[in-house]
Amino acid sequence: MEQIELVKILLKNTNINFLLGAGTSYNKVEEKLSFPLMWDLLSFIREDKNVLEFYKGLKSDTTIPAGVGAMLAGLYDDYLFSEDANIEKFLSVLEGVDLYIADAGFREKVEGQRDQLRMLIRDRLRKSDESTVKDIYIAFYNGLKNVKEVNGLKNQIFNIFTTNYDMMNEIAMESQNIHYYSGFEGIVNRKFNLAYYNYDFVDSFQVNRSNVKVTPNHMNLFKIHGSLSWCMKDGNLIERNPYEQDFLPEIIYPSVDKFKNTNLIISYSALMRELSNRLCQEKTTLFVSGMSMGDEHINKIIENALTINTFHMVIFCATTDEIKKLQEKYRAYKNVIVVDTEYKFSDVADLMQNLQGGD
Repeated sequence: MEQIELVKILLKNTNINFLLGAGTSYNKVEEKLSFPLMWDLLSFIREDKNVLEFYKGLKSDTTIPAGVGAMLAGLYDDYLFSEDANIEKFLSVLEGVDLYIADAGFREKVEGQRDQLRMLIRDRLRKSDESTVKDIYIAFYNGLKNVKEVNGLKNQIFNIFTTNYDMMNEIAMESQNIHYYSGFEGIVNRKFNLAYYNYDFVDSFQVNRSNVKVTPNHMNLFKIHGSLSWCMKDGNLIERNPYEQDFLPEIIYPSVDKFKNTNLIISYSALMRELSNRLCQEKTTLFVSGMSMGDEHINKIIENALTINTFHMVIFCATTDEIKKLQEKYRAYKNVIVVDTEYKFSDVADLMQNLQGGD
């Protein structure tokens, strides 16, 4: 049986979840600034003047407490400037170094450096041209509506998990009048509330319960690495409009050592539990696009789900090299399909839109 035929069967007969990574927002268009891949973001940060000056100072500034400068410089060497550098891991480990810095003045400088990195990420994403991918995201979500219609999945809620911080999922769904939940409730002060994902949006509500009609295009959006719209206020995770507000967004999983961010850690952990709980349901499929599958937290959850006989994972790769790499990574798993043809996110959207009904 051809892989795509099997994909169509899974779309019709299982609980549907998508995992979208940085590659889904990347689409190079001439003379336009595209959203960055993680490596692009890493290069952008490496070249920042303030970052370089702070890094060099760690090795030469004699006022830095003994041993602390060398320890921090080592983190930069391992996580920012090495061949296998990872900006998310880098920011995560920087979150935990406060416990090892007794000097209040230097600790404040390190916190300033973390804020600088978050600002760089925020500003780079804000400068990205939304027109490079907006139509692709719209096509994807219209494709998911098509999947529901042709497969008779009117009452199934699709779960979209993403590691992206940008607002393209929200922009696309709102432009198409697709109702979605992102974990926040309220208007003036939108606070994170995990229970919100369990609500139903109805077209009409009458006293007789049998007349409740669930909207067929309702989606759940889980931003498991944070968002440009997230920030902390009075110890609570809230959501703001990133286009109208100037603040440092909560992005990257926070370190467990950061005690003052306890509520933030709880919120992130809750989202990861949702990923685990929803993947571990019977007859569930996870469709993956734009991911390198290098995130340890996510991989552990997926590995647990792969032990369930009725769970399947379908991975769409944008390049031949990615296909070969992930085919080797998952070659021992019979319930993993690494599609052997290149599928960019736009191709995934086309597949969803062109899905036909029938047996």
